Amino acid sequence: MSEVGNTFEINNSKQRFVLLDGMRGIAALGVMAYHSLLPSRWYFEGFNTFVDFFFVLSGFVLAPTLLNVSAGSTKKFIVVRLLRLFPMLIPIFITLLIMQQLSFFARNLHVLNQTPLVNYLGAFLLLQIFWASTIHLNTPLWSLSAEWFINLFSIKFRPNQKNFFIVLVGLIIEIFGLYLNHKYHLGWGVVSYLIAIGRVVVGFYLGIILRIHFGNQTRQGSIKIFLFSLLMFLANFLLFGYSDLFVLFASPICLLIVREVASFNQSQIPAVIRSFCIYIGRISYGVYAWHSVTGSIALPAFMLKYSPLTFTKFQENVLTVVASILIVVIATEISIRLFETPIKRIAYKHLMILKG
Repeated sequence: MSEVGNTFEINNSKQRFVLLDGMRGIAALGVMAYHSLLPSRWYFEGFNTFVDFFFVLSGFVLAPTLLNVSAGSTKKFIVVRLLRLFPMLIPIFITLLIMQQLSFFARNLHVLNQTPLVNYLGAFLLLQIFWASTIHLNTPLWSLSAEWFINLFSIKFRPNQKNFFIVLVGLIIEIFGLYLNHKYHLGWGVVSYLIAIGRVVVGFYLGIILRIHFGNQTRQGSIKIFLFSLLMFLANFLLFGYSDLFVLFASPICLLIVREVASFNQSQIPAVIRSFCIYIGRISYGVYAWHSVTGSIALPAFMLKYSPLTFTKFQENVLTVVASILIVVIATEISIRLFETPIKRIAYKHLMILKG
């Protein structure tokens, strides 16, 4: 890593971290399990902290791109991020609008029916962390809203020696939001958007700091340190259910996990594991964005209700889990093949801003 003026250079900026792809997919499935499959118990509330892993990982992955963003390539960066975030949302919101009109298979239809169309537009534009009434349409999108916010924010506040100051500001915002929540017993309501902004700023810029100092790193990842960081994450996961103040520790712990996983020798990963990691990394965004919508479609319950076979409660739960995963994966694959890939292909072919 070298410093020139206010800029940095990252070696191996195009290096692919296959294991991190796999962990992103596992984290997405974990969030899906929490929202769709697991019972509502305090000890499962820690799944909320999985999004801090996404924020740290995003900063780590995007750091080289941000370091190379010049005044003339800012628009290109924005368009590339637009093409990453929004094509997948098109089929999702088409489905939501259809569900608003049709009650077949849909749960909680009254929520969709009572939502003005302008809220759908706000939710599609990822304004959730600033517009409370758009969140319930697809709750997990709040973190994508935070991601979109930090992408735009990072153009103005690019990686430099002030990164730690930005992390400190994000931490203060996060603490202030938690303070207001506790003082006025607001729960995770409107003021939680202060917490969301603080979390994404802290996580994203910690990821950037990690990547900057990761550039010339020669050490190999340690299994012991990795397992210790996972143990810390598990402890924080459980403690979050006891007090939401433990969300403050999520990003630093996730930074340790990303650091160790990224340090493992990628060339020694068995081909089967590499292929698995690449695939679940590929569908991770779709699983995360789709699972709340597919969870509102009561297809597994419909299938069990009209099945000629008799199942035990355990068998029903297993079949529901398998069916839910299959549905969200199919929805993701359709979205990638019919929306995301064609839109990107057209954009890269015709938009001059992406050339050069």
